[in-house]
Amino acid sequence: MTALKPGWCGLHGKKEPCPVCNAGNLRAGKVAALVLAFLLAVALSGCDDTDNPFRSCAAASSAGAAPLREGEAGYGLQLDQDRAGIACEQS
Repeated sequence: MTALKPGWCGLHGKKEPCPVCNAGNLRAGKVAALVLAFLLAVALSGCDDTDNPFRSCAAASSAGAAPLREGEAGYGLQLDQDRAGIACEQS
């Protein structure tokens, strides 16, 4: 591998700014930002279960609803510690 002169494009061997590389870098950066924003939105959507009437397993237990199975009213990922589909299970 030969060393490149400072200011030269490593992909095309052209003097910078290389419009091809710069366009590719900008496009890749935009795609990466969009993917990151999407993944963050998906991750955060499971954190706040506003439709869930139970904020804790203690609340579900006191209402007589525990254990809660996935698909049942009141089930939420924040209540399912092992992500096995059953929330507020008895130990």
